[in-house]
Amino acid sequence: MLKEFGFLLKNTLAVLVILGVLVFLLNYPRLHVYQQYLREAAPETSMRYELLSADMDEAAVRQHFTGVPLNCISESREVNGLGERVCYAALSRADDNPALGLAMFFNKGRLVTAIVQVPWWRHVGQRMRLVARYGEPRIRDDKLHWRLPNGLLVANQSRSLNPLQWSVVMWLPPNARQR
Repeated sequence: MLKEFGFLLKNTLAVLVILGVLVFLLNYPRLHVYQQYLREAAPETSMRYELLSADMDEAAVRQHFTGVPLNCISESREVNGLGERVCYAALSRADDNPALGLAMFFNKGRLVTAIVQVPWWRHVGQRMRLVARYGEPRIRDDKLHWRLPNGLLVANQSRSLNPLQWSVVMWLPPNARQR
């Protein structure tokens, strides 16, 4: 019986190691985000979604997120699907909830999308904060939708089964096509 237990234990450990390697390989492109989150100090911010506007340019966005060191680069809209310019920064928290990062996308110099990446383990907490602030959302295509006077707020309804896949909260201006 001890021999059978040893065989079972060895095979269970082998399966766990294989699963660990598989998770690592499948998540390799996003691991640097978690390394930065766990190792480096990053600022906190308040999103103040209700103050975002499609009239904001890069300078207005920098003023809105004072204290957040935004890195801005030009990028083909075909590459990211959201804008021709992106400003991004690592965060530690957004609206008192852990956050991994912030990205704002611009077209023709104006804000078209703002995104906050929320760690997997804080998905439920983020959802509760959004419901408390903006009320019950409309659910469409496994996404939560809140209509704001200045646009649309969209968040993942369900968290991924992958513990390294982050959730997203996205602000879109009123004239944006719903996603």
